[in-house]
Amino acid sequence: MDAISPHTLDELGWHRILASVSERCLTSPGVSAMRGFRLGGAHDVGAQLSQVAGLMGLIDQDGLLPIDGLEDVRETVGLCRRGGIATVEDLYAIAKSARSLTRTRRRMSYHADERPELAPLLEEMPDVGEVDGCLRGLFDSAGELRDDASPELAAACARRTSHLQRIKVRLDKYLQRADVQDLAQDLYYTQRDDRFVIPVIASFQGKVPGIIHGTSNSGE
Repeated sequence: MDAISPHTLDELGWHRILASVSERCLTSPGVSAMRGFRLGGAHDVGAQLSQVAGLMGLIDQDGLLPIDGLEDVRETVGLCRRGGIATVEDLYAIAKSARSLTRTRRRMSYHADERPELAPLLEEMPDVGEVDGCLRGLFDSAGELRDDASPELAAACARRTSHLQRIKVRLDKYLQRADVQDLAQDLYYTQRDDRFVIPVIASFQGKVPGIIHGTSNSGE
């Protein structure tokens, strides 16, 4: 049977249906695919309805599919394929997406025999288990790269911690000097733009070597 005519789709409010469904998609590729979705003939529609029924049955049986971590990572994947370097945030998005795909694929595979109508969807779903395995343990619960994500990073973080400790010890000793205590607004140090700073009274700033990283609202 031929595809359903555009006139019939308009009469059915098809475009409004697609718009409504696309608003519930989790990713931008999903939105694009839904907005551009076209119905085929009766056979295609029947197969698609069978898949929808299969997915609904699977959800009723086991709960929602674990796809909440999916993100649009196509740009980052393309960058990596060209030899580029991904940011931690982009790499975390890939890790979450790989975890969601792996868990979803595993669940659908587990029920493959009892729901053969979902086989075409499972075949189209990429197997990213290796990516999931590589990235899963690299991030903490907040999405930050773990200090022990690699031996090289662990060593660098250890050196950084050691350097910071030495800096703090030197700052503590510096603030204990009598000549500095007369020039400082308060005997503490803080950070401004990733640099350690001490609050110096404005009228004494010329007597303290260093760089002015900012001033208070009062100008003191």
